[in-house]
Parts: sequence; C-alpha cells; structure tokens
Amino acid sequence: MGLERAVGMNLAAQLFGSAPERTLALLRAAWPQVVGAELARRTEVLALEGDSLRIRVPDAGWRKGLLRMRREILQRLRALAGDLAPRRLGFTEGLPRAGGPPSRLRRRRRPTPSPPHPAS
Repeated sequence: MGLERAVGMNLAAQLFGSAPERTLALLRAAWPQVVGAELARRTEVLALEGDSLRIRVPDAGWRKGLLRMRREILQRLRALAGDLAPRRLGFTEGLPRAGGPPSRLRRRRRPTPSPPHPAS
C-alpha cells in the first residue's frame, strides 16, 4: 500500500475520531456519494452496530438488490471513510421513519383559516 493510500485511509479517523456517533454521521454523509442520489433517496442509514452498518430499504426487492451490490458499496465506503468504514451491511425492510431525513420531508400545507364568525 502506497503512502498516499495509507494517509487517506486514516484521514477520516483523524478528522472524525472514533466516537460511534461521529462515525455514523460520517457514514450518513458519505452514503449518497457512495450509492448515488437515487438509491440514497430510497434508503436510510439507521445505525452502526459494531462493524455493521444498518440500512433501511423499502422492501425485499431492494434488500436483494443491495445484497448483490454490497461488496462494491463496502469498497466505496472504505475509500471515503477509511478505517471507520463498516465491514458489513445489514438491511431492515420498511418505510422511512416519520419525519425522515430532510431530503424526504414534504412541505405541509397550512390550513386555510376559517372566516370570522359574525357577532351575535
């Protein structure tokens, strides 16, 4: 391994430290870059469980597709996050949690105010 690669592999750890919540923040930020915008919109990084990154997927079809892509995804995560990258991916099927990430939020329509009641 060349010196540049060795420095790059440890840079994320130097910048983010090894605190699990910081590592998770880094992996959430890296996810769209790793899998692409379209796939990132349909998935959600949930948690870091030991050396596994837990991802929510819409259904079994998406889970199967991501299982086929996991080696490439893990390699890309390793390239971006270095030593902080997970060694495994785990998948949970289901809809994103209520409120979801900001990119999934929908604007709520404000209720139309009722006209004032005439005084009796």
